[in-house]
Amino acid sequence: MKLFSLGLELSVDLTKELPRDELYWARKYCDQFEEDHMVLFPLCVQRQINNWYPLPH
Repeated sequence: MKLFSLGLELSVDLTKELPRDELYWARKYCDQFEEDHMVLFPLCVQRQINNWYPLPH
């Protein structure tokens, strides 16, 4: 979850694709990670994070 929040911050700073509105703060502080949230990630940032921090299988 912390990684998701970090990626969200990074995506906002780098791409300016997500506005810092109420929905942004809801995503940033969501208590439980859900698959829906991944849709909100810009794909390039998500791909980069996956390269930096691969999930253990």
